[in-house]
Amino acid sequence: MRRRMGRPGLLGTMARTAVVAGTAAAQAPAADRVGQLTALAELKAKGLLTDEEFAAEKARVLGA
Repeated sequence: MRRRMGRPGLLGTMARTAVVAGTAAAQAPAADRVGQLTALAELKAKGLLTDEEFAAEKARVLGA
């Protein structure tokens, strides 16, 4: 059977789309976590969170 050259077929296009979507989805939670950690750091800097509260929330955000 001869392999077709040129544009990818339907399966190849679907696979590429899945990879791109997965990469974008992985970047979104990372950006969300960075935003949450930044907000926590700002609250701590303003004195609204204690060191213990900050550490607990940071662990929660990071899933530790």
